[in-house]
Amino acid sequence: MGTSGDRHLFSPGPARSLLGEGGIHVWLADLEQPREYIERFRRTLSEDETARAERFAFEDLRNRYVVGRGILRDVLARYCGTDASALRFEYSPRGKPSLAETEKEQRFQFNVSHSGELFMCAIARGTRVGIDIEKIEFREGFLKLAQRFFAPSEADEIRDLSPEQQLDAFYACWTRKEAYVKGKGDGLATPLDKFEVSLKPGAPPALLCSHVDPEDAARWALFDVAPCAGYAAALAVENPDARITCWNWLPA
Repeated sequence: MGTSGDRHLFSPGPARSLLGEGGIHVWLADLEQPREYIERFRRTLSEDETARAERFAFEDLRNRYVVGRGILRDVLARYCGTDASALRFEYSPRGKPSLAETEKEQRFQFNVSHSGELFMCAIARGTRVGIDIEKIEFREGFLKLAQRFFAPSEADEIRDLSPEQQLDAFYACWTRKEAYVKGKGDGLATPLDKFEVSLKPGAPPALLCSHVDPEDAARWALFDVAPCAGYAAALAVENPDARITCWNWLPA
């Protein structure tokens, strides 16, 4: 099962968001925002987020971090019914963020990714989610990267495609794998070559098998959520019956 296509599939987001069990909301936003929004977002950040922003050497990277965290806070605040600045986060031993204990009674889970000029986040209730977006750019030696990091069967599949299809297949594989790993929250504890995903053009996104957790192929579903040409994006959900809705972020 998959959801893919152009940016028009992302509808304007509601000012107050409701999310039932089994529903997944995917939010898309531009990281390039006017100065007034950057300053507004900066005021909502925690001390540790502000400190991290200041560690970026270049202003454009610093501003994108502020915008990304600010939009994440704004989106989550719409679900939790609180001010964006009041939200508190905690982190797993492997660095996956979650809402702190005070907000957990609503069982919201989320995951975030950004690449190029775009930001995406997935919000779920009562189920784990992972999301990954990548700007498609030609990488010298990407076939060798596939051989090094992907399962041997995946690297072989990419190599056997036509040259026109190989790069898209590489990014389809990469984003689906990253979304799954991020959803599980295991980081590098789940090596990318220890599970396999579909990647051929036109093939539905799917976790085909996992040599680490064999039952995951039945538990986890993958979805394509690419917002526009030039980007690949994938969503992983620990619920094969999940219902996906895509929103464009707009200021409330």
